[in-house]
Amino acid sequence: MNNRIREICKAKNITISKVIKDTGSAKSYIYSVVNGDSVPTIKKARKISKVLGATLEEVFPEEVQKTIKS
Repeated sequence: MNNRIREICKAKNITISKVIKDTGSAKSYIYSVVNGDSVPTIKKARKISKVLGATLEEVFPEEVQKTIKS
């Protein structure tokens, strides 16, 4: 799953460690999502987006479009 987590973190000076801590997720899970190896649940995707101060559409643009088209 493509996402913009790293890009948004860099732009907003947010560390992946902060995303891990603030979402209450395991380090391995978040890195798996960031690397596109795992697809987060909608609940986790919302938590990640909230920590990043971005919308779901900004963080996961392709997945949101797929969901809308379905």
